[in-house]
Amino acid sequence: MTDVLLTWGEVRLAALAGVDQVIYSRSRRARHAYGAANDDAWQISIQGQLAEYAVAKALDAFWHAAKDVGPRVGDVGRLEVRATLRQGGSLIVHESDPDEACFVLVTGDAPTLRLVGWLRGADAKQPRYWRTDVRHPAFFVPPAMLHGLDELT
Repeated sequence: MTDVLLTWGEVRLAALAGVDQVIYSRSRRARHAYGAANDDAWQISIQGQLAEYAVAKALDAFWHAAKDVGPRVGDVGRLEVRATLRQGGSLIVHESDPDEACFVLVTGDAPTLRLVGWLRGADAKQPRYWRTDVRHPAFFVPPAMLHGLDELT
């Protein structure tokens, strides 16, 4: 696990990218991929952008705030980033997520976020992680099952 302390300037930058993301989606009348309520869209988007920024900062990688330009590869380089405010929260992977992608779990809230670990999509899509007792069934991988960031290739 790696804790990343964002400056308040970095928090502002990432939060504004999250706001822009919601505005862009709403201007296109797009719906959240997994049916999140409109009330949740702002929090989900801002938290996601904060997590992406923290991953980019920790890995000294480029973070592209504008998601609506050019071909999409991943959230940070080829990495997919999943965020939750819950310390101890699980990595959530959906059936439609690419098997070959590496998913990084980030927990907590600004200014300090925790990069918990990562797992490939195919490894996350195990029957033992499948949950149907949630609004949108998905694979919920416990933090203890994730690889450390030092193993990220």
